[in-house]
Amino acid sequence: VNSLLIQQIHEISSESNLLIEKFLLVAYNSAQLEETNILQRALETITSLLQISTLASQLTENRYSKSLLTSVLKNSSKVVRTMASNFAVEINKSQPVVIEWLIDEFESMQPNDEYCYDILQIINLLLSQMTLTSNQSGVDDVMIRLTNLLSSKLQLLQTQTTPTNPLTDYSRQTLLGCLEVFSGLIMINCSIVISSQFGQNFVSQLMNDYLFAIPEDGNDKL
Repeated sequence: VNSLLIQQIHEISSESNLLIEKFLLVAYNSAQLEETNILQRALETITSLLQISTLASQLTENRYSKSLLTSVLKNSSKVVRTMASNFAVEINKSQPVVIEWLIDEFESMQPNDEYCYDILQIINLLLSQMTLTSNQSGVDDVMIRLTNLLSSKLQLLQTQTTPTNPLTDYSRQTLLGCLEVFSGLIMINCSIVISSQFGQNFVSQLMNDYLFAIPEDGNDKL
């Protein structure tokens, strides 16, 4: 009897995993075709399935999940990106690994990428959500990694900016997004930010590079 029960459990698990995978593929394909109605139904169905804890873990372990979420969050349609953002929030409630996916994605992006700001906005939202649902050690690990990454991105923005090569509109949005996430990090645990490269030079960098930057050729220093 026990062996039969174990076999049935394996079969149900296998079928549910296949179901999750099918809906992920439907969501991905509809996003590429900007078929928002189909995408919305697919994401809503997957979100409903997330109420089953075993399916929630299967979703984050599925090989398509990360690529689906990150690609849909960079879809050209604002409506699609909003749906994906809401979907990310729902997944992260039970599977906090999602914020790490987005940090991975941001790390691979150039500061002038048009979707950097969207990714940073969702990271900021998920970060505040994590402080309510996750253990503190896990939150601190994410915060340390994120703080170091933001510091390196800000440094990269500075080195790439010259009088002949000013910030693009997308780079300015990335700068704003980085500062907004830093603000969120400070509200959660300022000591982690203070220990970072950005935090150690916070006052001088804020005054010289952001608040009182000297205009050059009609443009701000940053």
